[in-house]
Amino acid sequence: MGLVRFPREDKAAPRMLIVKKECPPEYDAFMSCLDNNPGKPEKCLTLRQEMFECGKAGFKKANSDPGYTY
Repeated sequence: MGLVRFPREDKAAPRMLIVKKECPPEYDAFMSCLDNNPGKPEKCLTLRQEMFECGKAGFKKANSDPGYTY
């Protein structure tokens, strides 16, 4: 089986699922911004940056703990 690639902000992307689990308020704020600004994701860049900054600990867990689920 080959590598499955997701756009970084795709709701089903592992990166987004990890952030949703680890940083629900930041995830919700970013998704709300995207919903309120269809076709203009550049308006949500600050929220995106905050969300992924918050998710760093979760990304490390996902990469180092084989039992981590998201």
